[in-house]
Amino acid sequence: GGGLGRSARSQLRMLGAEHSGQINLYALDDTELAELMVELGQPKYRAKQLKAWLYGESPAKTFDDMNNLPKALRAGLGERATLGSMQVAAEQVSQDGTRK
Repeated sequence: GGGLGRSARSQLRMLGAEHSGQINLYALDDTELAELMVELGQPKYRAKQLKAWLYGESPAKTFDDMNNLPKALRAGLGERATLGSMQVAAEQVSQDGTRK
């Protein structure tokens, strides 16, 4: 039980919410990621693990890639959040085939 109060929850939702109403994890800072973990019934240290998947050497493309997070947490993140903002904004292909 417990977790964030109603206003904190709606504020958190609004911070990273996209059109789908899901939270964009890349829009949350460390404190907000920790609050989200608590709201999902997880210990705060899970935020550090999640951040490693977001910003590490091999960023996760899906929540299922985050294999050190509990399956229930990955499912909860899938319902509430998105990994949408780190996608390629534009791709340029030069004549020699190089992609930027």
